[in-house]
Formats: sequence, C-alpha cells, structure tokens
Amino acid sequence: MLALALCSLSITLPARAEAPAEDKSRQLEAVKADIKKLEKTLNGIRKERSSLERSLQSNEKAIGDLHREIRALEQRLREGRAELKKFSSQRQDLMKEKDAGLQALTVSLRSAYVAGQDSPLKLLLNQEDPGAVTRLLTYQRYFSDAQQSVVDDLRNTIDRLASTEDSLAKANQRLEDNHNQLANRRDRLTSSNQERQQLLAKLKREESSKGQRLKKLEQQQKELEQLIAAILDMEATASFDRPFTEARGKLPWPVKGRVIHRFGQHRADSTIPWNGLFIEVAQGTTVKAPWHGQVIFADWLKGFGLLVILNHGNNYMTLYAHNQALLRNVGDWVSAGDDIAETGATGGNNDTGLYFELRKNGKPINPSSWLVR
Repeated sequence: MLALALCSLSITLPARAEAPAEDKSRQLEAVKADIKKLEKTLNGIRKERSSLERSLQSNEKAIGDLHREIRALEQRLREGRAELKKFSSQRQDLMKEKDAGLQALTVSLRSAYVAGQDSPLKLLLNQEDPGAVTRLLTYQRYFSDAQQSVVDDLRNTIDRLASTEDSLAKANQRLEDNHNQLANRRDRLTSSNQERQQLLAKLKREESSKGQRLKKLEQQQKELEQLIAAILDMEATASFDRPFTEARGKLPWPVKGRVIHRFGQHRADSTIPWNGLFIEVAQGTTVKAPWHGQVIFADWLKGFGLLVILNHGNNYMTLYAHNQALLRNVGDWVSAGDDIAETGATGGNNDTGLYFELRKNGKPINPSSWLVR
C-alpha cells in the first residue's frame, strides 16, 4: 500500500519543466524500478515484525483513524452549531418582519375600509373640479397598489420563514446525527485503547531483559534507515519556492513543550543516541508543519508509531513520530503552520509527546541550531 502511495507521489509531483515524451517514458520506467526496490525493502521490514508488533501496528493505525474521524466530526459539530445559530437568528428576524407586515396590513385594511365608503362614482359626482376628480382617482389607485405591495411583502416573508424553519429542522437533524456518530467513535476508541494497553503489556513481557531492549532499539533504527534510504532512492521531481537553508535559526517549533531527550544523548540502557529531539506535550496536541514541504510518508513504523515525513527540497526532510493521529496523506503539500498530526505515544513509546528529527541526505543533523530560540 505504501509503495503504491509513493508511486502515485512520484508520478504526480510537479516537474520543473515539461519533458519530451521519450524522457517521460524513461522517467516512468525509472519510477517502476524504484517501486520494486522500495517494495522489496518494505517487505523485508514487515517480515521482521513479530505477530504482536503487527497487531500493535493494526491497532494503533485504527486508533489513529478514529482520532482523525473524531476530529472531523468535532469540526462538523462546530460548523453545525454556527449554522444553527445563523438560522435561528434569521428566523427571529423574519418573525419580527412578519409581525410588522401583519400590523401594516391591518392598518392598510382599516384605511381601505374607511376609504371604501366613497366609491369612484360617488367621488366623481361630488366634485365640481374635474382636475380634483382626476387627482382623487389617482390617489385611490396608488393606495390600492400600496395595499397589494403590503400583501406581497407579507407573503414573501412568510415563504422565507417557512424555508428558514425547514433549514433549521435539517440543521438540527444533522447536528444530532453528528453527535451520535461522535459518541459511536468515542466508544470504539475506548475499546481500541484497552486492546492497545493489553498488547503493550505483552510486548513489555517479551522485552524483559536489557539485551532484548537494546536489540529492539537497534532493529527500530535499522528499519528507519532502510525507509529513509528507500525514499531517497526515489526520483525527486518536486520543486520548491524557497530553499530550506533559509530556515536555519528561524524554524518554528512543531509543538511547544519541554525537551526531555536531546540530539546525541544516549537512550536509556544503551549507547544508541537520540537522532532528534523528544518534546513532551499532552496527548492530542496539534503538530504544525514548521516549513513549506510535501508529505512523502504517512504511516506506521516499528518503534516510531504513526510517523509523518516531510520533504523540504534539496534532500532536507523532517520527521514527526509517535503521533496518535495523522492529519495528512502522502502527496499533500503543506505550508508553515498547517496541522499535520496529533501527538501521542504510538509505537510502544513510554512518554507522550513528539519525536522530531531533521535530516540532510538521509543523515540526522542536530535540529537545535535550526529551531528558533
């Protein structure tokens, strides 16, 4: 599935210049060859996972999908409440307009009754001045037209009120449906989280010794390096407006929190270093893209959980790991400040937060000198 996504990415990325048909054919063949190599790499990675790790992957991806659905439903609820408020306000205005129209019609009918006691013939016979007669008949016609206008306005107001009340009823129904869907997703999320805790407990029992934990860390790092190498082998055809080197010292933090693990520090019970920063934040914190780029990976990876990788051009990429939900798909373009994920502790991580890496030509570099102080 990932290979197909990356294949789609390679084919649809905007090229710097229109290539001749022969060049396009060669590029397509190169992409197909890249896909085969990437698929072979990923198949090798998957085979090395235990059944428990595969279960954890399936579970955490399902949980991530639920978080994404819940986020979308919550947004729909916010929009629905705003829509409901708008229709309620319109209804109140139309009710006032209808009451004013009824009052105007009552006054008009009362005036018409009084004026109606003098028919046009009676007015004609009672006037000696022909000009006065003409004026009186004209005034009566204007008065009759004004009456009709009041009636038409009232009818239009009543029609608009009926339409608004229908829209209000439908908006209420949509709101109720979204509430029900949200409750359903949250129930499923609770059940999935309980299953995840059971899987994590089993995995911890499997990794009871220091040697087993070290072996696991080495394997996780190896899988990430394999993935990065496979991505770098893909032919890059994307173009970027601004070079990523401009971001040095000005790169916004993807989340605001406390850094509990720094680049180069040894991981617990091992000599394996941290290749990035671990930023401790509350679960569900929104992760922001710090710079313009394109999503080149959005999936689960052993030891890193739900992982997003952004390509920033010139072989610079940033990695965001242990998310509880991914908000972007492979191929999506993002700008600085766009939401890309929600923080979590996926991949069997003990701490809740965001693991952030910066890489150049596939090699990790210290992000501290790039991030704004």
